[in-house]
Amino acid sequence: MASPNQLAQALGEALGSVSYHVRILRELDCVELVSTAPRRGALEHYYRSTRPWRDDEEWARLPAGVRRETLAWTLSEIFEEASNASLEGGFDDSESYVSCIALALDQQARTELSALLAQTHEAALRINADSGSRHPQHGPETPPAIATELWLMHFQNVDTN
Repeated sequence: MASPNQLAQALGEALGSVSYHVRILRELDCVELVSTAPRRGALEHYYRSTRPWRDDEEWARLPAGVRRETLAWTLSEIFEEASNASLEGGFDDSESYVSCIALALDQQARTELSALLAQTHEAALRINADSGSRHPQHGPETPPAIATELWLMHFQNVDTN
C-alpha cells in the first residue's frame, strides 16, 4: 500500500507524473484505493495493486512509462511480501523454493524460455483449480488449503558493471 507521494519519493519522480500514472492505473483497475489520511490540509490517498495481470496484447498497449511504474510498484510489493514471509517462517516449509539462475540467451532461447514460463503459469492455475476442487469447504477431516504465492520473473540484466 502506498500513496502517490510515497511512490514519487521512492521512484525519484515528480509527484504530478506519478499521480497521473496512478490515475491511469486506477482507471485500468490495476490499483484500488484502500484508505485516506489527512496530510497538511489535504487528503492523501493510499492505493494497492489489484494484480490484474493483463494479457500480452493489453500490456503492450500501455505506455512504456505506465508499464515501468506498474512493474516497479509490483516488484516493491513482491519483495515486501517475500521479506515479511521470510521473517515470519513463510519459507520454512520444505515445499518452498527460491532460486536465481544467470543465463546468456540468444533470441530463440529467450522466446523458448518465455513460452515455458507461460506454460508454467497455466499449469500453476490448473493445479490451483484442482486443489480448490478437493477443498471446497474444509471440515474436521479435510485440512484447509494453505495460501501461497508463486512469482516467476525473467528479465534482461541491464547492469553494465
